[in-house]
Amino acid sequence: MERESFKPTTESEPSPAKTSGRSLGGQEEQLESAIHSRLEGKKTLEKERSPHEVMELKDRLRFVAKLMAKNFDLRVIPGDGWAAGLSERFQKERRKYPDKSLEEFDPALLTPEVMMYPQKDLLERSEDYIWGVFRHELGHVKHSDYQSLLEAQDGAKQEGYSPMDLFVIYDAWEDGRSNNMEGQTSKAARHRLGSYLKEDISEALLLDFEKKPLPIQYGALCWAKGAESFIEGFDFEELKARIKDEKVLKAFEKTEEALDEYFGERKGRKAFTDVLWQKGWPVFKELIDKHIEDEAKKNHEQKQKEGKEGGEPQQQPQEGEPSSAEVTTGRQKQPGQQPGEGSPAKTPEGSFGGQESWDDLSPEEKEQYINEAREKLTEEEREFVKRLQPKSIQMKEREDGTIEITIQGVTPEDIKEAEQEEQKFEEQKKKIEQEAGKYKEAAVKEVKESLEKLKERETGLTEEERERYEKYFAEVKRYVGLLVEKLDEVFPPQEEAEWEGGQRRGKRVDTKKLAREIPTGHGRVFEKKDVPEIKEAAFTLLVDVSGSMRGTKIEEALKAAMLMAEALSRKGIPFEILAFHDKLLELKQFEDEYFGKKKLELMRVLQEVGTPNAAWNDDGFAVDSAARRLQRRLLENEAQGALIVFSDGQPAPSGAHNGPEWELHDIVNKWSRQVPLIGVGVGPGMEATIKEYYGKNGLPVPDVSKLPRALLDILRKQAARFEKRNQ
Repeated sequence: MERESFKPTTESEPSPAKTSGRSLGGQEEQLESAIHSRLEGKKTLEKERSPHEVMELKDRLRFVAKLMAKNFDLRVIPGDGWAAGLSERFQKERRKYPDKSLEEFDPALLTPEVMMYPQKDLLERSEDYIWGVFRHELGHVKHSDYQSLLEAQDGAKQEGYSPMDLFVIYDAWEDGRSNNMEGQTSKAARHRLGSYLKEDISEALLLDFEKKPLPIQYGALCWAKGAESFIEGFDFEELKARIKDEKVLKAFEKTEEALDEYFGERKGRKAFTDVLWQKGWPVFKELIDKHIEDEAKKNHEQKQKEGKEGGEPQQQPQEGEPSSAEVTTGRQKQPGQQPGEGSPAKTPEGSFGGQESWDDLSPEEKEQYINEAREKLTEEEREFVKRLQPKSIQMKEREDGTIEITIQGVTPEDIKEAEQEEQKFEEQKKKIEQEAGKYKEAAVKEVKESLEKLKERETGLTEEERERYEKYFAEVKRYVGLLVEKLDEVFPPQEEAEWEGGQRRGKRVDTKKLAREIPTGHGRVFEKKDVPEIKEAAFTLLVDVSGSMRGTKIEEALKAAMLMAEALSRKGIPFEILAFHDKLLELKQFEDEYFGKKKLELMRVLQEVGTPNAAWNDDGFAVDSAARRLQRRLLENEAQGALIVFSDGQPAPSGAHNGPEWELHDIVNKWSRQVPLIGVGVGPGMEATIKEYYGKNGLPVPDVSKLPRALLDILRKQAARFEKRNQ
């Protein structure tokens, strides 16, 4: 087979394994910088895409992924490379419950939730390539069984093999199966998968793979078999003829029928457990064992042949000098020889070079050679997996030194980027709906329903419920960001723990420093975690829903509370929402997420002001109860925060709370000395009543737009006062 028939279209195009970098974040300035900073050379595209074109391509990928996977929780986000896998939610649960079997986890956690793409590919790769690798990863989302793979890792380790061994055969088999399943969906999908395979992965099989260890030769052969039907001009039999080792060919022949069965099995779990694990893995293990045994014996023979003297390699005899055979027979020192020459050379095991056979070695000595062969094979496997499939997996070093292979995880930063991308996607919804008109009427209906379902899942609300909430939120939406900034001045964002490199001791190795530090002998190759001091915050929002709040007052109070709730939620600060008339109403607890139906609970205040209970206004009781709840939260968590009361300040207590112990002045004075307490009156004509009962802690706000700055001033004073008192 001529090499040229199997090359990518653009010979000088680097592979993603070399070119993939962190996402550029989708910002125009960063995209433009990436374009202008690239090294000169041939590109897949004659001209790189503009930032606008990149954004359009992102939106198309995101939309098609959700629609074709039939999973509207699926996120398509920037990352280090093309990937598909489980989110960080599963990894957190597994760390939280290490003894929990996979069957006990929520099945939703074992369903792929993320697809990643490298920003660089969207800048410069052809659409055929992009959509080809996209369909490849989408195939894993739709067809691969992640639970079986995770279970098999533990199974491999229990049998005495490394997870990396398993991934060599898994990658080789599963890629062919997932591509085959996805290629059956349409001719276009098959064409684009072929473009991706030819342009990228096929190169990995041309790098003298037949000189690699036996398991890798086998893996490359199986992978090539799966790619054969997609790559025009590729002759599998010619590739197979390059392999000369009969053990590899025999292993392939023994599993070829099972491999074809695996490629055609539509159910991922059945394919893995009944075919790969039962029929392929046993043969592959035998090949691994044979390779390690052969390599161990070969290394022993090589060391015996070399022979060492005083820790230095034995010199080749010059003309007229004794041969190595003469030296090792114990001949006397010859004229001109250096001290030590002519004495028997010892191997690291203590035997004399060339005199000890493999069978003469002790079990411990044999184990040493076997371990060396095992480590070398693992390194070769790691390189093979990275080159063949650097996309959907990540490798982590455990504290015990073992290698753990996992599905690509997703960090909170990735999710934050995804949310930003989702916002851009929403802006493109009208354009998507216009493009949907090209399809049949049934398809248009499906697209619209899918978009609404996606929006409902994003917000937790139906369209009607969203409209009810947005009616009031629209008036304060523009001030949310400003309030978040103001809150940051009083409650700075929590810093994440960082790993500090260059340490002599630590829990993990700083791989970037290995090459530089080892030759120096300093040993500063470890990292330790620097955990910042965290100060939690917590707020209670208390809304007056008595009859005196009817009309404009309750609407302004609702908007003010809504503004606070949205800002606190975005900052990740725990808060609860309470309302009161003659009773205390719990609308949201500290532990509840401000999402979906919980947002509608806040809107109950509009109805409560019209109920019979609204005839009473038990301010003293309500403020006392809310302050007690907040104080308990602050003390338990060593937190800081404030109780914010939205009221007109006109008590009208019911019979249940009409005693002097419930007098509002006294309650406010008592609690103002224990927790930060602020009374907010939003709207015109509130200054007199709010100041009468809350004094210097009263905050009359004529317009909700003034709330962020006005609240900041009094909140900063309150926080400073309590910080000083507690020092």
